Amino acid sequence: MRKGGVVVRDVDSEVLQEVVVLRFLRNLFRRKDTVEYLREAWRTKPSIAVAEKLFHRLQDTGSPGAALAFIREAGRAYPHAQRLRDLQHQALRVRSSEEVKSLRAALAANPRPEIYARLGELYRYLGHCEEALEIAREGIARYPQSGGNYLAIGLVHYSRFLKTSSAHDGLQTEACLRQAYALDSASFKSLYYLACLYVYAGAKPMASECIARLAELMPGDNRVADLAQRAQALPDSPQGTAADYFRLHEARAMEAAAGAPGRAEPFAGLRPGKPLNDRLARIAALPGVDGVCVLDRYGARIAGAGRSGDTACNEAALQGMLEGARVNARRMSIGNFSRAVLRSKDWQVFLYELEPYGLAVMGGRTARQDLVQRKVTEFIEECLCEEQGA
Repeated sequence: MRKGGVVVRDVDSEVLQEVVVLRFLRNLFRRKDTVEYLREAWRTKPSIAVAEKLFHRLQDTGSPGAALAFIREAGRAYPHAQRLRDLQHQALRVRSSEEVKSLRAALAANPRPEIYARLGELYRYLGHCEEALEIAREGIARYPQSGGNYLAIGLVHYSRFLKTSSAHDGLQTEACLRQAYALDSASFKSLYYLACLYVYAGAKPMASECIARLAELMPGDNRVADLAQRAQALPDSPQGTAADYFRLHEARAMEAAAGAPGRAEPFAGLRPGKPLNDRLARIAALPGVDGVCVLDRYGARIAGAGRSGDTACNEAALQGMLEGARVNARRMSIGNFSRAVLRSKDWQVFLYELEPYGLAVMGGRTARQDLVQRKVTEFIEECLCEEQGA
């Protein structure tokens, strides 16, 4: 059909109907994606799927606070939904990152001890443990009488202790939390995590003492009651120091790890005596090597050869090096520690893990790593041969 020189084609009625239907569906889907529609759906027919959609929609519309508040509500409605817990954690991380920025600005404008402590807590929550320790130590340097920064450092070491079972982290946790509590005896959090530490390490007498104080601070608190039940379930043990409990806990963790698939069994060939001393003497005779020793899990000397110097000082230093290598290997998720080399301008220390013992070879700068490695390999093979009766 022609109108005014322009050809106008008749549009098929079926095509028109399809266009109308598509427009209707598009508008319907758009309406179903609105915050108002999803809120109404959550109110009338709640589900985990609706909760996820509404959470993401609130985030997309620039309402992180509303998104966090809603996902907490949804988490209470579905307490066993792992996906909702993950979303809540995600929302908390977003809010924490934003809070870090604002606190950094506040710290630059008007530094206060509580800002340092809060930043340390946020960095720990975000997984930035080194930043948490750095900012909290800075706070302690400026405000030594503020307990919040000791608490922040203690909680970093507590998190590490839960992961590594390192006695060092246990002792650091205890020292910082006790200092935080000494500076603020009304601090429920310091005393609560100190009790948690003792319960986790199996230190029943110390845990019971802390829980009794907590019950006085917060009578009827469910967290304290739960902690008391856990402490009551611990086996009775002889009274000892905190260090004793932490070392025992670490030893048990190491034993459990040693029994896992793929882990070597302890060397029976590392028995004190002349055969072991002769093997170590062959390593100590290498050019540039000053001495070699074997330490047990607690840093006690099993055997050694070469120049010893201050034996007690050397044992403490070498145990610190071995423990640092073990802990940091686990923290960095690079597997179990097997060997390492520490160097300075004038000396070298070659460290080897002989589960559950440690071998340390000390030498000057002229000691060659390849020769030390070869002799240590021979040493291990000889120990294994003795263990297998060869």
